[in-house]
Amino acid sequence: MVAPSHDDAAPLTVEAHTRDGVPVLVLRGEIDLSNEHSLSARIGAQLESGSPAVLLDLRGVGYMGSAGLRVLVENNQRAEDMGVRLVVVADHSAVLRPIKITRLDQVLELHPVFPEPLHRA
Repeated sequence: MVAPSHDDAAPLTVEAHTRDGVPVLVLRGEIDLSNEHSLSARIGAQLESGSPAVLLDLRGVGYMGSAGLRVLVENNQRAEDMGVRLVVVADHSAVLRPIKITRLDQVLELHPVFPEPLHRA
């Protein structure tokens, strides 16, 4: 199932589907103040789906400001509190650089490609 959403202020599309029964959100565009709340709500809904894991595919994100980092931190903590594995897939500097500068790479489960198996706890 694909459920795109779009924010005209800062272009961001979010496609939701499943892979091996795990919810996946594929993000494309920019993550900033204009869309952080709607994005966080989308991630939160997936965390509450009952799945043991949720995957965020950020390979299509061209810009991630501090608001995007905040979304990752808050939802990572929420996932930990719920006992859900939050997996972040990113493979380029627009996303990896701010994550590494803030040392979030030491907190987030970060992969350059989809990890297998996704159901690992």
